[in-house]
Amino acid sequence: MMLRSDNKVRLLDLGRRCLSTVVDLAHLPSPMDLGHLDSVQSTSDLLDSYTVTPPVRPWPSPLTSRRLANLIHRLKDPHLALRAFLHATHFTPGFSPSYPPYHALILRLASVRAFPLLPPVLSALRRSGLRPSEDAFIALIRAYSLASRPAASLRSFLSIPSFGLRPSVRSFNALLNAMVQNRRLDLAALLFRNCRSKILQIVDSSRRNVFDEDVWDIFVRKFVTGSENIREQITAVLKA
Repeated sequence: MMLRSDNKVRLLDLGRRCLSTVVDLAHLPSPMDLGHLDSVQSTSDLLDSYTVTPPVRPWPSPLTSRRLANLIHRLKDPHLALRAFLHATHFTPGFSPSYPPYHALILRLASVRAFPLLPPVLSALRRSGLRPSEDAFIALIRAYSLASRPAASLRSFLSIPSFGLRPSVRSFNALLNAMVQNRRLDLAALLFRNCRSKILQIVDSSRRNVFDEDVWDIFVRKFVTGSENIREQITAVLKA
């Protein structure tokens, strides 16, 4: 079949443009040789083949969990602290952090209210199987309270058992204090009503006096006065 004249023109024009492109690219260097990647068998081998620049200088060497925790503690920028943690855990072959770096990072993020950065850190801690300190959760409860987020304080308290940790009187009192500080009568009353049947099932029952007396006095004087039914229910629970 013979090509029509207009089709011939289009083909000739396309050929000239392709040739022009080849000439323009002739001055570029030859492609990078990636043949060395043929020997890579795993991700760890690949990481060993490259050096990733640390986000902080000087970087601890040799890297240990204690040194990483101290580094995170000194960093004021929460994003930089998180980057340092991720660099250590993902780009340091053979390094597996113990609990202190997690603890330092949680405290740093909580202290500056960098709450959106916390979920992946807590998820990583849960997956690690490491046993955390209750102090980290108390810090979270208080930080959320100061940020006027009492519901988040409650969620932090209720999440403690999922980390293999048994809540104690200290964390429960921190939670009650958070409710009082934020004037959340509904949540405080709910906690008191359910403290025997639900809350105290996961709270250390070795001590009889679970409630901080100062917190209780503030709660009664400021928020329960005039609400006899709720006050009677709470008093009955405490005397039971």
